Amino acid sequence: MESPPTGTVTFLFSDIEGSTRRWQDEPDAMRALLTEHDAIWREVIEKHRGHLFKHTGDGVAAVFASAADACAAAVDAQARLAGVLPVRVGLHTGEAELRDGDYFGSTLNRCARLMGIAHGGQIVCSAATAELVRDRDDLRDLGEHRLRDLSRGERVWQVGAGEFPALRSLTAASTNLPFLLSSFVGREAEMAELVAAVGESRLVTLTGVGGVGKTRLALQVAGEVLPGFVDGVWLAELAAAANGDEMVQVVALALGVVQRQQMTLAESIVDFLRTREMLVVLDNCEHLLDDTSELVEDVLAGAPKVRVLATSREGFGIPGEAVRPLRSLAATEQDAESSDAVVLFVERARAVKPGIVLDTDAVSIVVELCRRLDGIPLAIELAAARVATMTPAEIVGHLDERFRLLTGGRRGRVERHQTLRAAIEWSYSLLEETERAVFDRLGVFPASFDEAAAVAVCAGDGVERWDVIDAMAGLATKSMVNTEQHGDVTRYQLLETLRHFSRDRADDLDELRRRHARHFAGVAEAFSSGLRSPDEFAWRPRLVAELDNLRAAAGWAFDAAGLDDVGFGVRIIDALLHEAGDRLSWGIQAWAAPGLARVDDLEAAQRATLFTAASQAEFLLGDLERARQLAARALADTPILSNAHDIAIIWLCIGEAALGDPAAAMDFLAEARALVESDPTSNKWRAAGLPILVSTIALMAGDHDTARSQARLSVSRNRALSNPSMLAHALVNEGHVLCTQSPTEALALLDEAMPLLEAGLVDSVYSGALLDVAFLRAPADLARAARAASTAIGVLARTGNRSNIADAIAMAAFVTAAHPAYREVAVTLDGARRGPLLGHIPALFTTPYQPRLDATSEDVVAGLDPAIVGAAQRRGAAMTYDEVTAYALEQLARIAVESEASV
Repeated sequence: MESPPTGTVTFLFSDIEGSTRRWQDEPDAMRALLTEHDAIWREVIEKHRGHLFKHTGDGVAAVFASAADACAAAVDAQARLAGVLPVRVGLHTGEAELRDGDYFGSTLNRCARLMGIAHGGQIVCSAATAELVRDRDDLRDLGEHRLRDLSRGERVWQVGAGEFPALRSLTAASTNLPFLLSSFVGREAEMAELVAAVGESRLVTLTGVGGVGKTRLALQVAGEVLPGFVDGVWLAELAAAANGDEMVQVVALALGVVQRQQMTLAESIVDFLRTREMLVVLDNCEHLLDDTSELVEDVLAGAPKVRVLATSREGFGIPGEAVRPLRSLAATEQDAESSDAVVLFVERARAVKPGIVLDTDAVSIVVELCRRLDGIPLAIELAAARVATMTPAEIVGHLDERFRLLTGGRRGRVERHQTLRAAIEWSYSLLEETERAVFDRLGVFPASFDEAAAVAVCAGDGVERWDVIDAMAGLATKSMVNTEQHGDVTRYQLLETLRHFSRDRADDLDELRRRHARHFAGVAEAFSSGLRSPDEFAWRPRLVAELDNLRAAAGWAFDAAGLDDVGFGVRIIDALLHEAGDRLSWGIQAWAAPGLARVDDLEAAQRATLFTAASQAEFLLGDLERARQLAARALADTPILSNAHDIAIIWLCIGEAALGDPAAAMDFLAEARALVESDPTSNKWRAAGLPILVSTIALMAGDHDTARSQARLSVSRNRALSNPSMLAHALVNEGHVLCTQSPTEALALLDEAMPLLEAGLVDSVYSGALLDVAFLRAPADLARAARAASTAIGVLARTGNRSNIADAIAMAAFVTAAHPAYREVAVTLDGARRGPLLGHIPALFTTPYQPRLDATSEDVVAGLDPAIVGAAQRRGAAMTYDEVTAYALEQLARIAVESEASV
């Protein structure tokens, strides 16, 4: 028999889809089918010169020296298994280590993950394999897919014929789980136990000492169970939160929740989750255990289909909680090379010293090293980073010295937290002096950061800019700092345990936070300028990456004793006022709330900024009168043509017009128009944006000529300005004005804007554009109208924008009224629109076609039995916010499906 192939090989993994249920339902038949299945695989693998090295439950694992042979074997086997069993197959090419007849390494894990996203009867392969068999006629590109190991995307190809549903890969729409750069080692038993626990318990808390790998295991489990949650899996990293209020903000941002009227932000989170089927992962809860416990209890009580997976040093103590302690990695003399702790050490060591090979003696030393580190993954990784300059024996020697120092000379096992501290202290003691100085200052960062931020915080007191840059490179090499590429920018991050260690060593934490806040005030102002430029799409991911730093900087500034420090928070809010209105789910308005307690001590312009942010928040909650009042207070203090002036005048004018006095709103605009129009070249942004507001208010006042001329002016100026968000806003505004006058032209403008809006630029404008599309498509294209209205309601619900939800429900009533079988539904929705929940909110967006919506409602009522009408209206009026949105989405979905089927 030929020896198993080594070097670069192609692996084949197979699995029977739905085998568990088959074993439960038909065990005898399954036993016979599995015998036939195994015989087919053995014969096919041998025929195509492969090597069957493992049976994996209901599948096989084989290796081939040739990718072509592997593909041929897979296609041959599928042809023979068709009609027998639904088998899925994954193929991947790479290097793996052969030991005692078995293979080890990340290549195998990748192959298994590929197989896991396929369907019964399907063969998929990686780009590495596809490149080697590119001449095959039956090779089909299935696009980029993200596998459950949470690594970066993999180009996936199908081998062989057949049509199958979409692959079961992770999608951006269903999760915010991060990409992970390093491989996941071991923990198979713990992973299986946690996956089962998440299925059985609504709250699972993974506990253990810092550095034991709670976060990494939780992320792997989250990726594994994601397909089972209709609304996805969402991660909130609580390490960046300094107190209970910030913790709630972090969770809200992760979920896309905005505070709702007459609710706290925590209540808004529960309200948002109430009807969703979702797993929420809360990472690093221990420093805010009481606050997090309260939120978790409220979520579990108010959202029956939501489950929570948390990581913490200790459990919450909540009834029904399933606490799962995570133990250290095993390191045993028996099968030492395959023990989890040793495999982790070797993999991380090869990252800094590729090609390292450990002989038997070296493996025994690594086992001893892992034992001395108590099997704590973080400690093992820190030690492995030292193989660039030390042998394993030298590393063990240094650890012994450190342990004896910390334990008073006693050898032997020490407490885990002390062991971890020892490993960190040891790694820290081996840093260069400048590296230690820089590391001591990095704990101020609550999340990842770039080189410029590191320099801004760490330079000074004898540490120069290039000292910081060189130190960061050294810290990354020594695994004291993690790195990740974001486009062409390297970002750095400390693990939570190392961040606390660093923070404990800081000489003057307040001074470091002051530097941090000062830097990010400048960063926010740079973003403000960049996001208004033609390069907006390049700037926006950079802002997303810095949200945790910006929030933390503003939070510290508003709590600081000195007014100069408070000013940094005001600068951050002022720079992001436009973003706060456009990206509602970021909750920037909430960052400003603590500053309102300090307004009496601030300068006029600073007060104006905070009042403007508060006005935005009230508008989102649907309290237009309060929003108008706060905007008026802001305008009394704000300098003309400032950020605060731009935003405050929007809410003041919309409030005045919506509350019945559009003439007063036009008067407020007159001064601003005169200033901007006197020199539009020096105020290009305002000259392009102001006509949108004038057009909106004119339309609400019934002045269609002014509305149309100003709308066209804004489109012309914004095309020249070339900023994507502003152009989308202008296009939608003109399309909105033309909805009743020139529907064809309106649709053309909206179609041009949609790709920009679908990129997530302006939440509120996107929902408005969808309502216009629904109006223009109904009743001729009822399916597209229903989908547009449904998407609009979804956007408004996701962002917490209740000021426009009344318009959306009115549009849902209009669309459903166009279907003969759904007229009673239309009356129910209209009853909700006019009822106590939404009736107090003026129509803000549907002004141009509100007469037609009202006429349609009257026609439907006239055509139905009065008893049916009365019952439907009462039913609608009694609905809660969640009930009416869920009802509207359900009915619109049915109409879309039925209308498409009838075409």
